[in-house]
Amino acid sequence: MKKLICCIVISAQFLTYHHISALSIPNKYSAEDAEGGFHQYIKWTELARGAVKTKHPRAEILDFLYVGCSVTSSSTKQYVYKYWVREENREFGVYVTVVENKWGRKRVSKIENTDRMIAYYGKWRRIAKESVRQKYPDAIINGEATPIRCRWIRNNEAIQTFTLWLDRNDTSHIVEVSIQYRIDTDQLLSVNIQDRRSLRG
Repeated sequence: MKKLICCIVISAQFLTYHHISALSIPNKYSAEDAEGGFHQYIKWTELARGAVKTKHPRAEILDFLYVGCSVTSSSTKQYVYKYWVREENREFGVYVTVVENKWGRKRVSKIENTDRMIAYYGKWRRIAKESVRQKYPDAIINGEATPIRCRWIRNNEAIQTFTLWLDRNDTSHIVEVSIQYRIDTDQLLSVNIQDRRSLRG
């Protein structure tokens, strides 16, 4: 029964994270993270998609990935999306960055075509996963880290938070990883890992 529940929840998380058709799937962080939560990516998806269609009007959009949000100042955040498109028998990725300020004004600040993953955009996700691996070396980590929020905290510092599923000691866990860093230099300041939920067989 535990395995069935885990599979259902992981599948829902995967769909929410990866596919355009899954935008209506609710996320448990929506209510508690009204300012900067995982659900915030939904409201700028069409803006980002429109930017892709403007740049590549004949392209077919195949899929998309919400890469995550980051704080750029005390009053602005940026949301990054990656779209997979097909144009003239060639498939490639398009990164779109949407900037939003605290007054709700938004704009597309950058569009980048690429045939591979741009390493910078996955930096904090990789650190989150590696930190969990170091803390729980005996655990089996299921999938990649999912971005759920970003926020400015003080001066020139911000936090990005991710969740990860892992199996350890016959128990499935959802852990939350908060990464604190300097905005201007990307210097890593601290990593905090908390167990948010456990499912025991």
